Amino acid sequence: MVLVGNKFFNLLFFYFKNYLFLYFLIISCGNDLDKINSPQIVIKYDSFNFNKIEEDDFFLIDNIKFIHKKYHTKNISENSYILPTPNFIIRKVEGKNFYEKTNPIELSFKIYEILINKDYEISDIKNIQINGELKIKRIDNKKISIKKNKHYPLIINEK
Repeated sequence: MVLVGNKFFNLLFFYFKNYLFLYFLIISCGNDLDKINSPQIVIKYDSFNFNKIEEDDFFLIDNIKFIHKKYHTKNISENSYILPTPNFIIRKVEGKNFYEKTNPIELSFKIYEILINKDYEISDIKNIQINGELKIKRIDNKKISIKKNKHYPLIINEK
């Protein structure tokens, strides 16, 4: 009788372990994008993780794509804009790359320059100069949609 009980519990443990494994596998393979819809948002780069931005990392504000490149290129689609990576190439001479560094405030200004020429209103410009924080609102008062990878160091708050 004891052997039957042990086999039952071993079988039960085996199935439980496999179901638990499948559960965690399914959860970990879920969508890796953060999506926020709000009439007004505040975005700011995470200063501690800013240097983890790599080439081809991107985020979307409505249908405008902001993509990071190590160098400036003109081969970009109509609604995509290039933002530099934290260390970007400014010149190549005799096979050597010369880099320049950027910071979260400079990137916030670049985003500001792009959005202000679109259908967006940016309030409190002093916050951009102080901490790189952008308060964004659409002129037509529709909700703003932001999509980004969960690991992209952009802090998004709804207002």
